[in-house]
Amino acid sequence: MKTLIELYDNEAIENILAPIAIHPERVIYLWDESVNGMVDGNREGGIRRFLNGQKPVSSAIFYEIESAELADIRKELEAILGRYEDCVIDFTGGSGILFFAVSMYASEHHVPSFFIDFSSKKMVNLFGCEELAREFKMPPLTSKELFRITGGSVYRYGNFEDKWKEETFQQEVKTVWELYFQSPDLWNAQMEYIEYIDGHYGNPSSSLAITAPCMINAYKKMYRNNETLLDEWRKIGILQYTRTQQNMLHILFKDESIKRCVTNMKSSLLLYLYSTACSANVFDEVRISLMVDSDEISRQYHNAASKIDLLLMKDIVPVFVKCTVNAPTRQDLEGLYMQARKFGGRLSKMVIVTLKDVRYAHPATAESARSLGIEILDRFDLPQRNLLKQLCWIASQNG
Repeated sequence: MKTLIELYDNEAIENILAPIAIHPERVIYLWDESVNGMVDGNREGGIRRFLNGQKPVSSAIFYEIESAELADIRKELEAILGRYEDCVIDFTGGSGILFFAVSMYASEHHVPSFFIDFSSKKMVNLFGCEELAREFKMPPLTSKELFRITGGSVYRYGNFEDKWKEETFQQEVKTVWELYFQSPDLWNAQMEYIEYIDGHYGNPSSSLAITAPCMINAYKKMYRNNETLLDEWRKIGILQYTRTQQNMLHILFKDESIKRCVTNMKSSLLLYLYSTACSANVFDEVRISLMVDSDEISRQYHNAASKIDLLLMKDIVPVFVKCTVNAPTRQDLEGLYMQARKFGGRLSKMVIVTLKDVRYAHPATAESARSLGIEILDRFDLPQRNLLKQLCWIASQNG
């Protein structure tokens, strides 16, 4: 098979799935302006760059359909089939009058055709594609490829060091959170205190040391140190020492990485999610703190930047995860939804992870999330055993 005809779809993954599974010499995209709008140079360029990066390389040809008349569309399709040899039509994507006209023509003239069923991960033969369907295997998709097909790219991986990927460090993060889950409310207050004093107090002689009052009244909020809880950190080794003298707290962290982790609640939670997702061994790829330029074609870096807290890839399905220490807002929900739809389309899964009780304390938020197809994991889902179970469930769902 030399020529694959694709009905261009606004769902990015549908546009490239068959090409990377079949590797034709050329891919012809039929673009229906009435459905897809004007030709998007960013999307078109993204597809070309993506196919150029595949081995073997497939060339991309775009045909814009300017007529909504069935007869005109059939005439254009007939010309394409006559110009290019060994054509097969993929009906996985596409919609509207173009889909209707091409499907009618293919049926009447017995043009080899198929579609890909995401739930079964199989190619369904419509006519003349028995061998292709028999040999088809659902191809995996990497995060780099996911952004490339929408014309974007990852230009930064956040503020996390390579050390934070080490197994020993991840275990330390998990141990910190095991303590947290024993007394969430107490630890929540304690970590708020640590986060505050790290931002407002410091020891000029050592970046690992903090000296601060044990009790601080600031911005109409009281921050208090819990000496018993802090001693638990010392026992597990993330603090070299802790001492209280004349109502002043003196602490020294083990190293810079652990300090940066536990003095920022969101970063700490995000690292815990990352290490748990890695240990689940169900995802093909786990990426943390991605900064994505959504318009690499025009090179307008940072103008359309999008930050992704955590991205999990399983086969062709991306899971977009947003992390927050507070109850998610409507803006959080809509931002995650728009991000997932832009880069992954309808196959995306969306998860918001929060330290708050959402299901019982914020039922309206939980209902809003459900209406957008967003899964919320709140404080009751976060202990590692529960979280692993949830992640495995997400990975097992069909695209």
